[in-house]
Amino acid sequence: MSPVEQRTDHLPAGGVSERMQDLVDGIEANALLSARQRIASYLVALAEASGSSCLRLPVTKTLIASQLGVTKETLSRLLREFANKGLIAIDKRDILLHDRALLAAVAGTTAAPLLSDTPASESSSG
Repeated sequence: MSPVEQRTDHLPAGGVSERMQDLVDGIEANALLSARQRIASYLVALAEASGSSCLRLPVTKTLIASQLGVTKETLSRLLREFANKGLIAIDKRDILLHDRALLAAVAGTTAAPLLSDTPASESSSG
């Protein structure tokens, strides 16, 4: 049995398919989206999942940065940038989304005119 089969053997067939699609989506996002877009998308997804604009980061910033394919410093810098632009307010792990619609726009392809964009190739540099 392959390592992938061992990790997914307990999942129903649909669960394996969904997990594989999630992995492909994550790879595509890291390859095609800038760090700014990935972070904005992450915050919007957290807000949608919780049904609230008041968020508490579920894990450390170091782990979130790793999941998003950026350094902790880049994550912190872009969160500060979002705060300085009035999109969010940050208090340690608590984040309030002031303008979810604009943050969603930053996460999408229309982000360039709204905020300066960091190319994906620079996403891991601090």
